[in-house]
Amino acid sequence: MVRFTTDDRILVTGASSGIGWAVCKKLAAEGAFVVATGRNEEKLEQLVEELGGPARAAFVVKDIPEDVASLDKWMRAVAETHGRLKGAVLAAGMQHIAPLAHFPAKKIDELVQLNLVANIMLAKGFCDRRVNAGPGSALAFVSSISSIVGEPAIAVYSATKGAINSFTRSLAAEVATKGIRVNSVLPGLVKTEMLESWKAVYTPEYIAQAEERIPLGVGDPADVAGPVSFLLSSDAGWMTGVNLVVDGGATL
Repeated sequence: MVRFTTDDRILVTGASSGIGWAVCKKLAAEGAFVVATGRNEEKLEQLVEELGGPARAAFVVKDIPEDVASLDKWMRAVAETHGRLKGAVLAAGMQHIAPLAHFPAKKIDELVQLNLVANIMLAKGFCDRRVNAGPGSALAFVSSISSIVGEPAIAVYSATKGAINSFTRSLAAEVATKGIRVNSVLPGLVKTEMLESWKAVYTPEYIAQAEERIPLGVGDPADVAGPVSFLLSSDAGWMTGVNLVVDGGATL
């Protein structure tokens, strides 16, 4: 399916792994020119090659938490280099798992800065008329079903994602008159590098039980990439302010 053209520049954060990587591949397969950003230059180079080279994609190495306050200006620089953006997918994020009583204050700040404040600043940059491509442009956040389902030891993570859901709805109302749409996806349990980094929690036994418990099983990043691409496309042209649950039926 062709939903985009190479004139449609779409920025994806967190592109060097997981859902961000899968979103880049899906958008490129559907015709878009992808501007992939992340911290791992080697992986980003590999991704651009897989997407078809410089004619189909570009990458920008960026450590998003490094200077959160200037991310709106950074978005402007990206647009000046690669062209005004038809869309942006804000997939970069982090998780820390611990009971609140043992949750370091530094980690609370890190989660809030990356999962919430950085995305707000990136959205601010995208909504600048010098950055987006005008009416028909679309922004998609990657939230989580943790924002709507209580689970022990991830209260801070859940709070940042819940804030993104609220921000999505309010920003959508704010920029609708400019023809810009704002939505988010709320993935359930997906097999990503984030799960790998928390093997002590997401053990083989945990994953096996989740496969049994979730009606459609544990997801892959590609299961989330499709809905994200849809939300950015004209097929979703009458959708804004939506927090779209993509969880294999986990919240049924």
